[in-house]
Amino acid sequence: MLKKNFPIVNEEQLILYPALAAAFGIKEALVLEKLDSLLLTSSISKDGHKWVKHSYDNWQTHFPFWSTKTIERTIRSLEKKGCIVSTITYNEFLTDKTKSYRIESEQLETLFFNER
Repeated sequence: MLKKNFPIVNEEQLILYPALAAAFGIKEALVLEKLDSLLLTSSISKDGHKWVKHSYDNWQTHFPFWSTKTIERTIRSLEKKGCIVSTITYNEFLTDKTKSYRIESEQLETLFFNER
């Protein structure tokens, strides 16, 4: 048996809230929680919102157990529901297609409480 203070793996942990997973699905809940934690430390602030700039490959560093296609489908699902907003507007170069993301709190809360 492992000691209580001995981590099995020394890496970041993912948080999964059961109510959020029940309302949106496990993948969507994990992405929302990770985005929320990344926004807390983000230095990108535009139009009164904090943003996180990530490519699908960058997202895979947080979710190495998913393919980039799975990550893309999950993010697109959240975008379609209006829970997250993404844009390439803030990119310095027109050829840069990396998206910046933020949570749309009002829509997320509306959908969350309607699903419960």
